Amino acid sequence: MGADGTAEVVFDIPDFAGTARVMAVAWSKDKVGRANGDVIVRDPVVLTATLPRFLLNGDRAPCISTSTMSKAGQGSTASR
Repeated sequence: MGADGTAEVVFDIPDFAGTARVMAVAWSKDKVGRANGDVIVRDPVVLTATLPRFLLNGDRAPCISTSTMSKAGQGSTASR
């Protein structure tokens, strides 16, 4: 823990996309502290395909894909 009361923690999370809540507790001889916060877990690049729900033999349909790339906590979306 730093002199200013901050700490950096690295932890592994299994394959997961969403928000995880992180909680921490720290103490010394004369003080107790706690903190919690949300951590957004996602891959840097996500590709999502949108396909029709039903097709019959001979049908033609477009395949729409959306790619999302996040960089340093910001996201941008491009569709094609």
